Amino acid sequence: MIRAKLEDFELLQGLDETDLQRLRNQLRIQTAQKGDILIHKGSPSRHLYFLFSGLVNIVDFDDEGNATWIATIEPGHIFGELGLILETTRSADAVAIETAEFARLPREEAMKLLTQNPTVAQRMLQQLARTIKQQNQHLHMLNRPSAEERLKALLMMKAKHYASGLVAVENLPSQAQLASMANTSRETVSRTLARWCREGIIEKDYKRLIIRRPEALQS
Repeated sequence: MIRAKLEDFELLQGLDETDLQRLRNQLRIQTAQKGDILIHKGSPSRHLYFLFSGLVNIVDFDDEGNATWIATIEPGHIFGELGLILETTRSADAVAIETAEFARLPREEAMKLLTQNPTVAQRMLQQLARTIKQQNQHLHMLNRPSAEERLKALLMMKAKHYASGLVAVENLPSQAQLASMANTSRETVSRTLARWCREGIIEKDYKRLIIRRPEALQS
């Protein structure tokens, strides 16, 4: 099962069979249930994580237990790379938001993977750069004065633009998750999305949200 899935990871595309087999020998698929914590804030950074299925939120909890959303990890992506490279403790928790299959690669093997494969190292740097860019966008979004403006910016950040002209948010987070990301209440998210549906700005399609009038969410 791992053989087929490893090749879906952008980080690993182009590796020869010898390197892929070495990696398979190091990885063991594990299953996390909704709410399970895969990484604890403050713990040593000893592994690189590969997500095969499900979704994982990276969140930071303050002393009062309030959560600040940082990122959502989707299948085919890695996480935990920053602390691993910097050799620091974990700066946030990684929490499964649905049943998830993942595997851990020990730090020593992860560093071998990077040092012995320049293409993998380059892709890792690109991922780190994207992560920093996304976090900067998120901080900029949080600086918006109203919940509605933050929600507009959040949806446009997460939207994909297709060649057909379709603009959609795939794998739409729950209203509670959107509220956490936009630093507002779930009730505000529910009320605002319902109004935008009535106004024809958005349309819900199972786990996808289609943005019919993108200009209405741009400001």
